[in-house]
Amino acid sequence: MHNSRIALLIVAFLTAPLAAAGQDPNYVLSVTDAVSTTPGEADVRIVLENNGGVVDGWSFSVCHDNSMITPTQVTIGASLLPPTPPADYLFFSCTPDGVRALGIIDISPQGLTTGISPTPSFELAKITYNTHGPVATSTSVDLCDTVGTPPMVTRLVVVPAQGVTPTVVSGTVTIGVTNPTPPGTCSVPGAAGVTEVTFHGTSGVPTPGAQDPSDWPFVFSAPDQTVEFEPSTGAGPFSYTPLFSESGQGPVSTILGFSVSMAHDPAVLTIASIDLLPPLANMNFGTGPDYFVANIYTDGMNAAAVFGAIPPFFAGALLLTAPQALFELGYQTNPSTLTGSAGLQTTIEWIPIGLPDPANPQYGNTQNSVVVAPNIVRIPQLVPGSIDLIPPPSPYLAGDSNADGVRNIADAVNVLTYLFDPVMPVQIDCLRAADSNGDSSLNVADPVFLLQFLFSSGPPPIGPQLCGMPAPEGTLTCTSYPCP
Repeated sequence: MHNSRIALLIVAFLTAPLAAAGQDPNYVLSVTDAVSTTPGEADVRIVLENNGGVVDGWSFSVCHDNSMITPTQVTIGASLLPPTPPADYLFFSCTPDGVRALGIIDISPQGLTTGISPTPSFELAKITYNTHGPVATSTSVDLCDTVGTPPMVTRLVVVPAQGVTPTVVSGTVTIGVTNPTPPGTCSVPGAAGVTEVTFHGTSGVPTPGAQDPSDWPFVFSAPDQTVEFEPSTGAGPFSYTPLFSESGQGPVSTILGFSVSMAHDPAVLTIASIDLLPPLANMNFGTGPDYFVANIYTDGMNAAAVFGAIPPFFAGALLLTAPQALFELGYQTNPSTLTGSAGLQTTIEWIPIGLPDPANPQYGNTQNSVVVAPNIVRIPQLVPGSIDLIPPPSPYLAGDSNADGVRNIADAVNVLTYLFDPVMPVQIDCLRAADSNGDSSLNVADPVFLLQFLFSSGPPPIGPQLCGMPAPEGTLTCTSYPCP
């Protein structure tokens, strides 16, 4: 399975800010100072001083005072341009509210050697600001955790897969020339040999709890399923395939990734395996998505995937115009709960947004979400599923209501006594065997049907003609029948 370096970045840009963590002095992320010149522009740079391990990825937000300066352009830092080998994945967002950035040096599972080695200065990005405050005044530019929806937090990923909060240093923009009419947009031009993605405005994440289906462009469904288990052992392995689809509201979207968390009752079920299905497994000529990680817990699982994230960009993207099963879960029933049981119902549900959940800290900060080209995060509608665990129909001989292995007049009398004699009631353990006409109900028609078979050349009772043969479906129970 691919390593988990990128999972930390997925968490960073798909979820709300993590709890405040101590800043590591071995990694310093700084905003340089700048003075604006004609025509009222100032360039600041985001620079990493690395005195620790190899850095393979980063995410950060940059905040400013809109009354003084406004970002007009974000470009790739000089240290990431040729002859430096291109990063596998770069993302920049530039709006009047601030700048967001995310980068992954090497997305491949064999990576770990091409990251940012210790260095006194590595430029990650350059931001150009229009300066429209009073001349000879200054304002700060800060690294923060508050820009965008969801917010992009400032983090580094240090090999191997260690999330680090760097020490952050703000910069100052001094206004030497003012331009009171800032441009209306902020641009993110591309650069040769670099995968670069941009988007403008909000992410389109609906308000949690919204009920209007148009607020939920995607649907994650846990299908209802009936599963047979063996009552003598409580064993009942089964395969389960969640479904992913678009709701049909709005235009078709190109999907670049997803993250999911699912939960079940550990007293009833456990997960034994997670396997990719063809829509993911067949990507990249059968090697699978660019990145996939899955974790199994006693009471659930989580998984994250990225595809179409390395050149040629979008080539491995996914459409959900029809419901698709992307992975398969292998479940096992819990013998201690189901041994001797007559069956029960349990639920498989999606863990909703808003993690971490204090009751389930093992799930980390992953939330159910999909990444839509160009890198808009959408929160899906979550549909839980019911699992009906039932014992298999017991083998029986159709018409043999007294379970003695033969069909004769005693079986018809047994059913009539069961139905109509309150003085000397009888017990029929296999009602399905007594249902001679196969209509899933027990009444006077069943002994009549059996008598016609025995004495008037009528059709045989509906169901197995030899004990142990497969039985048709029906709603009547058969708790026991002693096949020889």
